[in-house]
Amino acid sequence: MVLASFIVIFDLAISSSIRTRFEGLLIGPQLVEDLLKKPALPPGLPANVLDDIPEGPGVYVFYGDNEIPLYVGKSIGLRSRVMSHFNSDHRVAKDMRISQEITRVEWIETAGELGALIREAQLVKRLAPIHNRRLRRNNDLCAFRWEPVNGPKTPELVSAADVNFSGLDNLYGMFRSRRVALNALREIADEHGLCHIGIGLEKGKGPCFAYQLKRCRGACVGKESAISHSMRVTQALHLLRMQAWPFPGRIGIREHDPHSRRTEIHVLDRWCYLGTLNSQMNLCDMLQTRAEPSFDLDTYKILTRYFKSRPRNVEIVLLTQPLYPSRGY
Repeated sequence: MVLASFIVIFDLAISSSIRTRFEGLLIGPQLVEDLLKKPALPPGLPANVLDDIPEGPGVYVFYGDNEIPLYVGKSIGLRSRVMSHFNSDHRVAKDMRISQEITRVEWIETAGELGALIREAQLVKRLAPIHNRRLRRNNDLCAFRWEPVNGPKTPELVSAADVNFSGLDNLYGMFRSRRVALNALREIADEHGLCHIGIGLEKGKGPCFAYQLKRCRGACVGKESAISHSMRVTQALHLLRMQAWPFPGRIGIREHDPHSRRTEIHVLDRWCYLGTLNSQMNLCDMLQTRAEPSFDLDTYKILTRYFKSRPRNVEIVLLTQPLYPSRGY
């Protein structure tokens, strides 16, 4: 009985000592979750692969066997974003597949978010990574040109290669193929009760097929005037209207990262990306080149979103020296 009591007292003393020594280090749910989030590096990567990746903005590329590009991503915090792909729980199936295939990580620092966004779009088009579905290269871009007063009677489908992007007032939508564009126009026509003949989806005399299904208000059979129908077409296409370039000419967007002290100037002209510079001397060199601007739908989307919520520390400079003197701009 005495021995049993001694054992109990000794056990309590040991437990008290352990609690005192490890007080504040008790494992709770948050600590367990944090431990699970620690990256478990894929077997194909060296143990120190994450050590040199900076925490600032930029773009990263994952490569597999035979230097096959697997995935391109961007972030304002490169190191944290790359580590997130290797979380031990692998909640995203794509991350699990990448972890099984990756053998090398490459990254490019930028001075800000805009540079990372543009560089990501470029790299995806150039490298065509296996696990990137967005931002792929597409040479079949087209849009609808609609000028109800002086233009054709129906919306005209035009190639992006034939568009002058200095003025987009009469351009609607930018689609990755002719099929996608016509499907979008058909959905708009059905939603707004537009005539398929009057909007260019069908040829010939009425009634159109939509009228037979009671989806057309009768422009093809004289029940709706051409003026009324044209006004409704313009209203229906309004949400697809391309935004006009909001500046009188070329601009340079200056980004600066205070941590890395990196500064970049992104030169843009009528929604077209001309290049990124890191010094005034390079800027002068670019202004003397004659490179043709190339419209890219993803860059257009990036810039329209960016101008709506531009960071306060970003400077926009108007570049007045003509890049194309023979054309007057």
